[in-house]
Amino acid sequence: MGEFTQKFLSALDMCNSLENVKSSPSSLVYEALTIFCEIGREPLMLMQLISEHLPEVKRAFSALRDYAASADNWKIQAYPFDVKDQASILGFFLQLDRHPNEFEFFTGNFKRFEDIAQILKEWKGLDMDTLIQKLGTQDSLVEV
Repeated sequence: MGEFTQKFLSALDMCNSLENVKSSPSSLVYEALTIFCEIGREPLMLMQLISEHLPEVKRAFSALRDYAASADNWKIQAYPFDVKDQASILGFFLQLDRHPNEFEFFTGNFKRFEDIAQILKEWKGLDMDTLIQKLGTQDSLVEV
């Protein structure tokens, strides 16, 4: 198993572990987000991993959604975003199998997937423009 695959699956496990910490502050969202940002530097690899592990990605998104719904919008001291913003940014990566009009956000700070792509560019230097252009022309980035 390759390094990216291991990290990807580890991040999905972190998301699934959110089921055990509902209604409690947790670093798991930020830790998984950090891994997805790292993998996101290789957009084609990210899309391949999502495609290969789509059932697991959907399960991880469901756990993230449930966690975000149970979360008060905590600000954990060392992290740059409130927990619901972190969940929305992480959710961006977990929803690349969807049409952009179907993206879900967990805070009112984001209205469109382009908003999160802009945050990723400013915060982590991730250029998601290629993915955005593809999302604008098809229902999903993932071959299913």
